[in-house]
Amino acid sequence: RPTHETKDVLAESIAKCTVFILFLSGAYINFTHCIREFRAAVNAGKYIIPVLLPSKDPPDGGFNCGWTGPPRVTIDWWQHADEICRSNRDPDTGVPFNFSALGNFRAVDMRGLKGDVVEPGTPEVKELIRRIVARFHRGEHCEHQTRTKYLSWRKSVLFRDVKVNEEEFDKAMADIFKQLDADGSDGLSKQELIQAFYNRGVKLDWEEADEMFKEADTDGDNTISLQEFQAVVAKM
Repeated sequence: RPTHETKDVLAESIAKCTVFILFLSGAYINFTHCIREFRAAVNAGKYIIPVLLPSKDPPDGGFNCGWTGPPRVTIDWWQHADEICRSNRDPDTGVPFNFSALGNFRAVDMRGLKGDVVEPGTPEVKELIRRIVARFHRGEHCEHQTRTKYLSWRKSVLFRDVKVNEEEFDKAMADIFKQLDADGSDGLSKQELIQAFYNRGVKLDWEEADEMFKEADTDGDNTISLQEFQAVVAKM
């Protein structure tokens, strides 16, 4: 748990990471720095791998050091986090939030582990993280359904600050499009799309850019026009 890190260092670390491995427990969900860390990962659109730890009551009577949710990991498994979180408010802004972003990802259920709860920084935890990352790069944590949900969620990150009514929509999209169109060509290239996400703290790779283009580039000219841009945003 990053108790020694400042908010700036924590945000910088989240921005640099490719995969955010989240060891879920009652203690994590109710610790201010951990909530801040989780919110930073969500706001940056990071790929999250939730790891459900074995349940174990702490000796001081505090929060459980493991995951106390239902035995089976169902589609709405993340709702248990809302149930056990004492304060569902952002620690910095006070704005209400929930853990629904976890529903975009497949949890790794480690509750069958025997022995003490894993401790951060130990060789055992480092090896566990190495194996999880290796499985991620082999595609075992990111099957088609999960990837589709994740890409849709990541696209919404780019436009999360846009709050306009129907009459203002066209103008707002035109203004955003102009900002993203770095070379003034009246069309967004893949590189401009990648840069737009990068400016929001999201590292978008070429494969993800290709998938977005297949959806948005309806005329097949390998650029996204303003009309195509408006159409794909309107679907979000």
